[in-house]
Amino acid sequence: MKEHEEEWVVIATFENAAKAHIIKGMLEAEGIYSVITNDHLVTIMPFFSNTVGGIKLQVNAEDAERAVELIDNSDFSGVDTGMEEE
Repeated sequence: MKEHEEEWVVIATFENAAKAHIIKGMLEAEGIYSVITNDHLVTIMPFFSNTVGGIKLQVNAEDAERAVELIDNSDFSGVDTGMEEE
């Protein structure tokens, strides 16, 4: 078993792959590594979007709070981070 395993969390979902990749680039410019899942499937077969939960942007759990803050403070409107503030 690995000594240090990363925990990935979904911080945002998208219907549009282009927007997901733009935000991924913004996060990586800030030093936050991210992964996009389901983008090829949803682009080729959009009717599967609801089944798989859309295009998902994931980051390491340690970076999640900072990543959501960067997205919320960006000029991108309509990004569903799915994280409620308490």
